[in-house]
Parts: sequence; C-alpha cells; structure tokens
Amino acid sequence: MRNIYRILASQYDPLGYLIPFTTRAKIIVQRLWEKKRDWDDPHLPADLLQTWTDPIKDTTTTLRDIHVFCDGSERAYGSVAYLRTEVEHGQTEVAFLTARSRVAPKKQQSVPRLELCAALTGAQLAKVLQTELNLPIRQTILWTDSTTVLTWLQSDSCRFKVFVGTRVAEFQDLTQKHSWRYVPSACNPADDITRGRGLCELGSESRWCQGPRFLKDPPNLWPECPIPEEPDNNELRKTASGIKCLTTRAVYIDILHSLETDSFLMALRRFMAQRGKPHELLSDQGTNFRGGERELREAFTALVPDLQRQLAKQQIEFHFNPPNSPHFGGCWEREIRSLKNALTVTLGTQSVTFEVLQTVLAEIEGILNSKPLGYTSSDASDPDPVTPNCLLMGRPDASLPLTVYPESEL
Repeated sequence: MRNIYRILASQYDPLGYLIPFTTRAKIIVQRLWEKKRDWDDPHLPADLLQTWTDPIKDTTTTLRDIHVFCDGSERAYGSVAYLRTEVEHGQTEVAFLTARSRVAPKKQQSVPRLELCAALTGAQLAKVLQTELNLPIRQTILWTDSTTVLTWLQSDSCRFKVFVGTRVAEFQDLTQKHSWRYVPSACNPADDITRGRGLCELGSESRWCQGPRFLKDPPNLWPECPIPEEPDNNELRKTASGIKCLTTRAVYIDILHSLETDSFLMALRRFMAQRGKPHELLSDQGTNFRGGERELREAFTALVPDLQRQLAKQQIEFHFNPPNSPHFGGCWEREIRSLKNALTVTLGTQSVTFEVLQTVLAEIEGILNSKPLGYTSSDASDPDPVTPNCLLMGRPDASLPLTVYPESEL
C-alpha cells in the first residue's frame, strides 16, 4: 500500500488531467483499508493486484525523446522544443514544450553566424529541459537546416575565429556531436520563428503546435544529411602567448592551440620546463583587447578562476593589473608590440604552415632577447653590453644567416 501512495502522490496534476488514473488508485486504496491490510503488506489481493498493475505497466513502457529545432535569419533567430512520446504498441505522440527567440543584433552579422546563434539557443534550451523535466528521457536530438553549422560543430573550436570558436566550445560542453541532425527548411518548425505567423495560423492542428510530421514516423524515415568531408587545406587561427622575465628581461614566446584553461596551463608548464618556475605572475585583466573582441575578453575572464586554483597548487602568486590600465604592464606590452611588428614585417597577411609559424616566432624571440640591457658604447674596444641571451645561454646569440625564401615556399 505504501508504494501505491508513493506513486499517487508523485503525480503533479493541478488541472485534474490525470483524475481518471488517480481516482482508480484511490478506490484501490479504499478497498485495501476495508480489507484491513497493513501499511507495509507486500501482498495485494489477486483482483486488486491486476487492477493496479495494468495501468502501471502501461506507464513503464513509455519512451520519451526531446527534439529541439533551430533556425536563424537576418532579422531573428530562435528554437522550439517538442516532446516525442512512443508507447509499446507503436503509437507516437508529439507535444509542444517551449520555444525561445531573439531579435538579431543591430551589428550586421552573416546568416551562418546567426544560424550558429540559433543553434546555441537550442542547445541551451535542451540543457534546461533535461534538467527541469521530471521525466525519464531516452535521448535529446537537435535539428538545424544549416549545413555550415553542422560542419562547425564537427570541428575543434580552436580552428575558428573568436566569434565561432567560443560558441563551438560552448556547444561541446552542452551537447554531443552525434545529437545534431539536419532537417530541410520546409520541415523545420523553427522557420515559423524567423518568418513570423499570425495568431490564426498557430492553432492546435498547426505545425507549430504539433511539430513536423516526420516525428511521428520511425527514426529510419527521418531526414538525413551526411556531413561533408573536411578539406585537406584547412586554415587554423593560432594565438601566441608572451611571457617576460622582469629580472633578466628575457622574453618567452609560445603558441596556444586554444583559449581554454588547459591550453594556458600546458603553455605555462612548457615555460617552467625550459626556464624554471616563476615566483609571481603578473597579467592584465583582459580588457584591453582591441577591435571589439568582446568574445576574447569573455573567454579570458572565464579562465581566471581555474588558473588561480591551478597556480596556487604550484605555489605561484597570480596578480592582475587594474582594469583598463594597460600602462601598468608597459614592460611586457612593449614586447608584444615588437612581436606584432616583427610578424607583420616577416609574414604580412599570408597564411603559413604551423612549422613555419613556430620557426618565425622562435627567431623573433631570439631577436627580442638580443637587445642590450644597457648602453651600447661607440668605442669598438669596449666589451659588448649584456643581453638576455647572455644571461640565458652564457654567450651572445649566434643566429644563422638569414635566407630569403620565395613566397611559394612559405
């Protein structure tokens, strides 16, 4: 009897929609009390047992899936979610759950980027539904009609510029790659968000309320779109990090493969393996990035707590300069400017291989570490001034002679 009460009390039904089921359960409980059954008696009479187990058996064979559809346009983007319920006898029902929409920002964005924002809205909506729905969910499937977005989602976030890369990284935290499917625009109910519909077109029999028709078909009849193979000549965007020692004035340059915490920590571990563990690290607040790089600032801000925890384990103090005060770090900001100038003169705007970029950065590091730490005498008989390379290697830098390579070999 205790289990019957447990199931009866677990039904949230403020509108009385489940009254036919709960009333039958209450009648069974009343008859059990008439038979003077104990509260924890595990055995029910045969007639009442069958009356109780038949409706419970029906509820345990129900399979539920969440389907989220996404779409974006130049004016708006959004997503809509449906609950697909499949019972044992092959009957399938689709019910509207919730929807979200956003008006496109005033700043002009390309349609693929707005489609990406729509897909991110759908991923966030799916995460909320998985958390809030008190129902056993078999799987969550997300649909989009943009093959560009599907290709982005199958790639690493470090391959793209900041706008796309940060959102792809968030996708990887919220969803799995295999959860995303392709749906033709004609079958996408989220298309109603971007195009707009009148109130008379949103009735109970509309696609907006019932979902696309193919959801009532078996999964093998759903739309499919193979992800195009990635080309061999992919271009990746890399970020260079610079560390300057305030004692020897030496510069260390490394390449970050992404803006994630692990990538920063790996670069720091490489630095400590080559130059030793620092006692104190100074950095800016990440608020002085130029060109509207808001996403880069957000990514940097998200790294701060994890970096501080990891550095505390290494007994390394981590300090920030005041916000919007890059002049507090003028010592290393000047080296960053020298690094950018050297890259501009050496490579310009051309794309190079990773090996070439790594070599160029290493040579620039050698040039920056060859700057004298004192005045250079005009007398040839005076000794050469001390440079950071002298302190690092015990001798002046003996660079290889420069060779001019044709542009086709870079």
